[in-house]
Amino acid sequence: MIAATAGIFAPATQPPLPSMTITHPSLPWFMTVHRSVSEHVTALDVLHTICRELNKRIERRGGRHQHERNESDLDVWEGRRRIELLQGRYIFRGLRAVESGEDVWELLTV
Repeated sequence: MIAATAGIFAPATQPPLPSMTITHPSLPWFMTVHRSVSEHVTALDVLHTICRELNKRIERRGGRHQHERNESDLDVWEGRRRIELLQGRYIFRGLRAVESGEDVWELLTV
C-alpha cells in the first residue's frame, strides 16, 4: 500500500514545476495548480485541484462569470456545478502539454 501511494507525491510533470495551469476545451476557466507539500506540483495536487474546481458552482460576479476566459454565455448554467459543462465526459484520461507554454496543460476526459 505504501508503494502505491508514493506515486501521488511524485512530480506531476517532467521537469517538475512549482505551479501549473490546466485547461479544458469545454470549460471557460483555467485551473491553477499550486504545490502543497513539496517543492513541485505533485500528482495529488493536480487531482485535488481538478476535483475542487469542477465541484464549484457556476456563479456570476460583477456582471461576468467568475474566472471567465472567453465570452461564452453561461447564464443557463448558473447554479450548476462546473463539471456539468463537460456534459458526461468526466472520466479523467490524463493531461497533455499545450504548446502555448511549458506550465499549461490540457485536461483530457472521456
